[in-house]
Amino acid sequence: MYTVGDKVTHPMHGAGVIEQIVTRQENAGARQYYLLRLCVDSMTVLMPCDCCEAVGLRPTITSEQARQLLEQLDQVPLQKEGNWNQRYRENMERLKTGDPRQVAVVIRTLQRREKTGRRSLPTGERKMLNVAKKILVSELSLALGEEYQKIEHIIEQILV
Repeated sequence: MYTVGDKVTHPMHGAGVIEQIVTRQENAGARQYYLLRLCVDSMTVLMPCDCCEAVGLRPTITSEQARQLLEQLDQVPLQKEGNWNQRYRENMERLKTGDPRQVAVVIRTLQRREKTGRRSLPTGERKMLNVAKKILVSELSLALGEEYQKIEHIIEQILV
């Protein structure tokens, strides 16, 4: 169980800080929720305490792990080519793992595809790229204690 002030990462929303533990009455009785304030746009999410493991909520990586990931970002393996449907499914599975390295694979692969392709990314993959960046940048910025825009700029420079 997490406590107020813990830094956590939601696999599909990014990193944030638990601000409160709220109890709400429901039909089945009282249920506890984490009030999670995300780094991006200061959005809040109510997460049922008893569903965190199933959803994939986890502690944010350490600052050392974040520095290591940034140093090795340009060495993250690229995903093999496939048709759009197959790529989309594989990338979505990578995002759902919540593993920052898997999220980095999605970002690196889609950015490379966008820069080297004859056409721009399809809308679905462009949205996925933006979501993946938001997830990774929010976690790295929270772990390193840096501003979101600074980490976003560093990642852009590494993946040029």
